Amino acid sequence: MIYYLILSQFTDSTIPKSDALVGALSVIGTWMLAKKLIENWLVWIAADALCVGLYIYKDLYPTAVLFVIYTVMAAVGYWQWKKTMTEVEIP
Repeated sequence: MIYYLILSQFTDSTIPKSDALVGALSVIGTWMLAKKLIENWLVWIAADALCVGLYIYKDLYPTAVLFVIYTVMAAVGYWQWKKTMTEVEIP
């Protein structure tokens, strides 16, 4: 909510709600990564996929392609972490 208010009042964002959602998900994903929670990858997949839509909406196609790559990388990261967790028993 605060992030949205800042974006809507102090920036020229034409889609502050969407920008705020992506920003909030990015902060949450970073925090989860620092805590080494596997679910951080799911948050990054969601944030990056939302960015793809936002950048297409803004006609920023090269950036949209970049975020498609980021989405795929996050999915691969999730599957690799999950595979590692099942191979190694955590005490």
